[in-house]
Order: sequence, then structure tokens, then C-alpha cells
Amino acid sequence: MPVDVGVTLDPDVIGSEDEWRTFVAEVGELGEELHVYNHALMGEAHLDWLNAAVVKPEN
Repeated sequence: MPVDVGVTLDPDVIGSEDEWRTFVAEVGELGEELHVYNHALMGEAHLDWLNAAVVKPEN
């Protein structure tokens, strides 16, 4: 049965891009899809963190 993972980026909990990348890598392994909630509340820097952590480069 597929399992989806949901996360949110709260600057009060995850304070750096390195922490965010580690968190996404670890929880992303728990499911087949990773969903990010409340992304509309993220600032530009956090959106950049999100894109860098979850968008896979094209070959």
C-alpha cells in the first residue's frame, strides 16, 4: 500500500537550509510521495530551500 508523507517548513522549527535538506531526505524515504503543506506561508528563501531539496535535476 502506498504511503504519502506530508511536511511543512516552519522557520521556528527548521532554521537553516541544511536542516531542511536533512529533514526532507529522511522523511522522504518513508513514503512514495512527499507533500508540502502551508507552502503559501513560506518566504522566498524558504521556497528556494524547498525547490533545492525536492526538485530532481534533469538528465
